[in-house]
Amino acid sequence: MLDKEYIEQFNGVKELLKVFDELDRHIAIYSSKAGYTCLKNCSNCCNRASYHIETSVFEMIPAALYLWQNGYSEEFIMKLNSMDDSQPCVFYTPDFLKKNMEGGCGLYHYRGLICRVFNFSAIHSKDGALLPIICKYLKQSEPDLEETVLEKITKGLDVPVSVNYHDQILYLNYPLALEKFGINESLKRALEYVSFRLSVLGYTPNPDSPPNSPPVNAA
Repeated sequence: MLDKEYIEQFNGVKELLKVFDELDRHIAIYSSKAGYTCLKNCSNCCNRASYHIETSVFEMIPAALYLWQNGYSEEFIMKLNSMDDSQPCVFYTPDFLKKNMEGGCGLYHYRGLICRVFNFSAIHSKDGALLPIICKYLKQSEPDLEETVLEKITKGLDVPVSVNYHDQILYLNYPLALEKFGINESLKRALEYVSFRLSVLGYTPNPDSPPNSPPVNAA
């Protein structure tokens, strides 16, 4: 849980967390009605070069705040400085799959927008129709799925539209939300920004207790 006092030091972050919560609820309802979810123990969307996964610095501030608040920021900055953009997201955790855990993200609650909407959203076609974005591995395992979901959307199924949520986020903090970088680069910039701003304001990391779910892959 992020400390409210820290959240309030960054414009739009409180509202960003609300947008993410709203999106998660929207996705849960959509997934249930559409009749599909991610393939179990997959995480192919995470296991790719980090530059393919684009986020803004603003989207990564909650993750950076979590790391700073719990005393992990320096470790993660060092780790990120030692990585290149051909490596996967620093939070990607294959060991989670070996333990039969859902997904492969070491800091799932504070993931960025693309990590939330992928496989559970739609884009507009040139003629304005909504087209579902579904993982290719899922479509390979269920060849009729895309057609079935598209028919449900045509009949009124409320699907999250990724650009709508992107625009909401952009409005909250235009300077930090406008430009996209690979996820590791965005996280590094967010960590540097959070660490600098909070230190200037006189804050020091001092968690009351260790986090319930320590982030993975530090150092």
